[in-house]
Formats: sequence, structure tokens, C-alpha cells
Amino acid sequence: MGTTQLCSQSCVEFLSQVKSSAQAMTLNTYENETVKSVSFYDLIIDAQYRYFAIVCFKTKSECNEYLYEVNSLTKTYYSLYYLSSPLNTFQEYIDSYNHNLGCAPVLKNENLQNIIKP
Repeated sequence: MGTTQLCSQSCVEFLSQVKSSAQAMTLNTYENETVKSVSFYDLIIDAQYRYFAIVCFKTKSECNEYLYEVNSLTKTYYSLYYLSSPLNTFQEYIDSYNHNLGCAPVLKNENLQNIIKP
């Protein structure tokens, strides 16, 4: 579990800080899936446990990454169900946390194609 200080940062800076502050548990999906991978991070920030998910949405050659602050059970639930349907499991267990940090878009089926950008 990593320890870090929280300060006023942009989403890109915060995402980078989370990635460099702790070891991730990354769950990869099949190549043709919309959700390419989800990496979970457990950190101690300001003496409190905080839990994050970095979701990589498939693009043509890379991925678009978004940062979500989730709860302590999200990693467990996502890991149990993601292989059967990564997108549905993401929508069920992670997407609802998009407002916590303001670093992830509201993903409805109609605007998901704008995130993926084929």
C-alpha cells in the first residue's frame, strides 16, 4: 500500500501520482473489448485509506485512461465478474464513481463511442 500526500492537482497529474505511488493490481481483458484493462491502487492519503481504479478504454493503437476513486470492495467485485462482460462490469461497479474526483466522464451508451475514438 502506497502513502502519498494529496495536493491541488490536475487530473493528469493526480493519475500520474497514483500510478507512481503504489503497485497496481491490473486486470486485462480480451483485445476486442471496450475496456482494455482496469488497474486498482490502494493508497494512504492524509492518514486515510483511499482506493482508486484507472480504467483504460480501447482506442485504435493506445488507450484513454480515466481515474476513479472507488470504495474498498470495488476491486473484489470487479475481479469476480469482469471476464464475462468487462463493459457491463465496469458500468455496474466503477462508472458510478465518476463524480468523486471529476477525472472521468459520465459514460452513457450514446457517448461511449466518443471516449473510444476508433
